[in-house]
Amino acid sequence: MSTGVADASDLTLMPRPLPVKLPGLHYWRTQRRLSQLALALQATLTARTIHALEHGSGATPETVRRLADALDVPPSDLLRQPPPALWIATRIGPVGGLIASEQ
Repeated sequence: MSTGVADASDLTLMPRPLPVKLPGLHYWRTQRRLSQLALALQATLTARTIHALEHGSGATPETVRRLADALDVPPSDLLRQPPPALWIATRIGPVGGLIASEQ
């Protein structure tokens, strides 16, 4: 007889998507000349989230999609490590010093 209360055998559990790292995020953000705050506003996230993601926190598929849309790149570009020469170029200013956002 049914009591109207679901038990564990009645529930279909959906797996939670695993967070993914975004090694290309900083590269693409600096290529687009966006601050963390500007990107956060465009992607409807917080600057704190952008900072955390750039420092190794994992992102959900929805967050990856929002960032890719805001940066106008395919999501796969955010998942890839940028080429070393390009990565260094985004972190070094015109006279060999760190760019302002790195100081």
